[in-house]
Amino acid sequence: MVLCVYYVPFSYFGFGYYLADRKCKFIEQKIEELEEETRRLSKELDSEKEAREEAWDKVSILELEINATMRDLDFERRRLKGAKERLMLWDTQLRAFYSTTEEMQVLFAKQQVQLKAMQRTLENEENYKNTFVDMDGVIGGTPGREKLQDTIAKMLQRQDELHLH
Repeated sequence: MVLCVYYVPFSYFGFGYYLADRKCKFIEQKIEELEEETRRLSKELDSEKEAREEAWDKVSILELEINATMRDLDFERRRLKGAKERLMLWDTQLRAFYSTTEEMQVLFAKQQVQLKAMQRTLENEENYKNTFVDMDGVIGGTPGREKLQDTIAKMLQRQDELHLH
């Protein structure tokens, strides 16, 4: 309660005291209203502070989640880049393998043609020499030549086996 003392010059029949008392009550009411408004605004300010702190906490959590997601994304990006490089390497190796295989097939074919030609040549020579018989009845030809024929026949057989598999 506020004590209001006013000097009122025309206090004839107590009318001045009445005005001073009323003015004092009005001021007291105004002070109470302002104090109540101050308390209400203080509570509102506290609730706003709490809401702002909660919002900052949520923002901090979201920032942490964003950073974690960015790290995960960067990890996945590096992992996919590595996978892409491995695929490119495998593709290069596979192309080299097929190229080498094609070259080998060409060489095998040439070798087979050469071996068959050698075999025909040897057979022709053997047929030619088989027509001549020694006086003792021994068929012509040398053991070295027979080994060569066996080697050629084995090589042709291996090539045939390789082509079948």
